[in-house]
Amino acid sequence: MSSTFKSSAILLSVIAVAAVAVWILRVPGAAKQVERHAWTRVESDVSSDASEPAQSPVGAGTARVRAAASTADASEARASAVAIEVIHATTRAPVPGARILWWPARAPDRVRGTFDSWLRQSAVEGHSAEAIELQADEQGLARLPDARSGGDLVAHSGALWGHASAWGENGQRITIAVAVDAQLEVLVVDARGEGVPNVTVALRQPGHSVHRDHVTARADSNGKAVLRHLGEWPEVIAASNAGIVVTVQGLMDPPCARPLTRALLESGSTVLELRPHGACEVELTDRFGRPFSAPYEARLCFEGRASGCETIAVPAGERAVFETVELERELAVEVTRAGAAGVLTARGRGPNHAGERVRFTLAVESESAILVGRLVDVRGKSLDGVELSAQLETIARTRHGDEAWSPTTGSDGRFTLELRASPAAPNEIVLALSARRTQGGTARVVLPASLTTGYADLGDVVLEDTPIAVEGVVVDVHGTPVADALITTSPAEDSPQSAAQIEPVSARSDPVGRFAVRGEFGHDSLVVRARKPGYADQFARARAGTRTLHVVLEPAGTVAGTVLLDASLQASAVLVDAELSGARAGAAADAILLGPDGNFTLRDLPLGTCNVRVIHAASGSVLGRIDGVSVGSDGERRDPRLDPLDLREPHRLIELELVDATGAPVRGGSCSSRVGDEAPVLVTPAAPGRLTLLYSGRPLDVCVSAAGFMSVDLARVAEFRRVVMQPAARVRLQLARGGTALASDLQLIARLTPVAASAPSIPSAVCQGEFDQHGSSVCEIGRAGDVRVALLLTTTTAGRARTEVLPSATPKLIHVEAHGAEQLVVIEFDPEDLMRAVAAVRGED
Repeated sequence: MSSTFKSSAILLSVIAVAAVAVWILRVPGAAKQVERHAWTRVESDVSSDASEPAQSPVGAGTARVRAAASTADASEARASAVAIEVIHATTRAPVPGARILWWPARAPDRVRGTFDSWLRQSAVEGHSAEAIELQADEQGLARLPDARSGGDLVAHSGALWGHASAWGENGQRITIAVAVDAQLEVLVVDARGEGVPNVTVALRQPGHSVHRDHVTARADSNGKAVLRHLGEWPEVIAASNAGIVVTVQGLMDPPCARPLTRALLESGSTVLELRPHGACEVELTDRFGRPFSAPYEARLCFEGRASGCETIAVPAGERAVFETVELERELAVEVTRAGAAGVLTARGRGPNHAGERVRFTLAVESESAILVGRLVDVRGKSLDGVELSAQLETIARTRHGDEAWSPTTGSDGRFTLELRASPAAPNEIVLALSARRTQGGTARVVLPASLTTGYADLGDVVLEDTPIAVEGVVVDVHGTPVADALITTSPAEDSPQSAAQIEPVSARSDPVGRFAVRGEFGHDSLVVRARKPGYADQFARARAGTRTLHVVLEPAGTVAGTVLLDASLQASAVLVDAELSGARAGAAADAILLGPDGNFTLRDLPLGTCNVRVIHAASGSVLGRIDGVSVGSDGERRDPRLDPLDLREPHRLIELELVDATGAPVRGGSCSSRVGDEAPVLVTPAAPGRLTLLYSGRPLDVCVSAAGFMSVDLARVAEFRRVVMQPAARVRLQLARGGTALASDLQLIARLTPVAASAPSIPSAVCQGEFDQHGSSVCEIGRAGDVRVALLLTTTTAGRARTEVLPSATPKLIHVEAHGAEQLVVIEFDPEDLMRAVAAVRGED
């Protein structure tokens, strides 16, 4: 072939390629079609031995054609490619033709954990345009062109859906297990049935003080929110295992929620009616009123309530906005700054009418040094969402001081710690960091010789891998590997290191049953727990560093039944659990929420027998117990004692109505048992001015109290009662010497304690009041009769309160009359006694 002919051929090829490129740019949709075709070809190009041209991804939604100049180029492409297999999660069979989406991690805003946040926020589909699309062949296989930068993958086929990660997985096969997907459409409406827009809906696992929201979704302009890919959360699919509810995020009493049941999940939709509400903003500023330039957490609660609170993580310089807040309630705010040991608090009135937005502004006044840094792995990649434990140590690794922090890195891997500034360190001080839970890893940074107020940038902090605590394999009784089993490791009870010192760490088994749990346990004895739906939990003991642990998961059984409850209890949270027998005697299986129809199914129980308990969640009272229940392997056998278990007598709820002398409801009431050894009673605010008590066949002796009112003793409560509350006794305490000139960090306080308080746990039984500049303090006492008086001097230094009692103060006992008129008490004390107390609280000699 002549050189002229070769030149002509090359020229014609260039013209043809240019014409195709122009057609792609001008024809709508053509680029996308060609792109998908190109990525389909990559699979065959990379897997083939032929040295044909191969494509490489250059960004989300784009493709670039690169000619393979030599066999070496093709070999490099094959080396960088990663095989993907899509299998059915249950049958492990290949899923032919599955569509695969890949989000490479090369983009600046793509770091490990980003996909997880999309998944928790039901937002994966909103980012599909950023992904590169592949398709599995008839064997369920595909090729990822280049996984050197890492990324996340999703596979879907019909009703099947699943995902996996490809972070640093070059040369290894990535398995994506897909299962039947589930989603729940939630319509949030107001009292008129109109959609409430922009509220956040969550699948929530309630806790006493901290909730766990598995999945969230934002309602659109019509009030509709879609919670997607619920199959990814085993706790949600096995909804009866955790008492999970569908709820609107916010501070409502009672919450706008309903229990998540299998029937509800199968229906695919539900409606939540949201009562009129307002909003609350929390703003954190520095001492000059500027937005605080570090992340923090804001916690909003009803005043006097430690449960049912809402918490928001706030980025640096922003405000926390609680969008759904109950009207006409007193609120309490707690702000925890990133890395700071102290907690800032504020209290005040919440919104009074629908749509009103109130604001709490809290100022940071402390003189602190704020350390900032960026957590990276050994390759320099930033690590986001990593929960850390931090403390100060010496070079010799001994503890320095008693401060400790628990920061979590942000989306860019950055973290913040706040500690007391010091002009100089006695020796070189090291900031020791360790990753908590499943991430693993440690880091040590030598701090500057002096720490002053303001910010100090530590730069990049490298997190080294944590040693493997336990490694092994999980199989079933037939020796078949068990994938996706949750392996949790914690110190054994007889270990020198207690569980309080080292938190449990966990990992999941891979498709061939292998697992590796990382953690700093030294040479202690460990307890390893393996669990997976469909199998009974297994426990094993191992020494830290074991690499050959063999865990066998045995078949699990079920116990099913029906509980009949009094009508007053049917809307309450009632739990059912199983006390295990045999080798696990004394342990209890996870409690589940009783369904609205009274049915329950306890799953994943060891075969044999167990004791079934029915528990009222709010009070912890056991309503019923059946011993020696057989655990069936086929799920069909039912114990006749549970089919049904009739608990309608004597258990029921009794309501108390609290009103003042005019008949108006008394809000914020509480109730306690009057008898010390009496079983605790349930106290639940049913509505404004109403309380409910749990009656279990024995009349209750209780004491009812409310702020601003006298306590009322009730005897042998067995049915509804209307309780009229009288105004609290008002006592003014006046210092005989008038105002006392004290420094701003000191407070002089009077504490009044009723002698004959029948229920010391009632908040209104003890009153403390600070003396003002005129030497006056006012206390409202909820119980008449003899009251002890104590004069206290307090101060708060470095977040710790110190208190000294003035022993010379008199009178020490007063008599309070049961009426609302103000009663005056004059307090005498020795001035020298006060000076000695000042020196004591300040630690002076």
